[in-house]
Amino acid sequence: MSKGGRHRIFTEEQRKDRNRLAQAAFRARRSEYTHTLEETVVGLETIVKELQDSNRETSNRADAAEAKCQMLKEQLQHLHHELNAALLENRQLLALLDSTSTTPSSSSLIDPSEAIFI
Repeated sequence: MSKGGRHRIFTEEQRKDRNRLAQAAFRARRSEYTHTLEETVVGLETIVKELQDSNRETSNRADAAEAKCQMLKEQLQHLHHELNAALLENRQLLALLDSTSTTPSSSSLIDPSEAIFI
């Protein structure tokens, strides 16, 4: 009894030719796939290098921004100190003015503690 499909009978030479062609096609497909993978690797390596360069540049910019921020904080602290010293001196001068003269009245002067700083 036959099993459902047709069995072809090939000569040994036909079988070798078919195997040779199938193996050549397989090698061509494998070579193309390998070439595609190599191109992908080269492209990804380029992207990685670009990202590393960008990351390094961004890191350098962040370091510079942090240094500038620290410098500005120090300048602000110094200016606050100078402002407080000037306000204290102003209060002392107003008190001295109040104690030594009656004209003009110190109430007509602006009290530095009431001044608005922007």
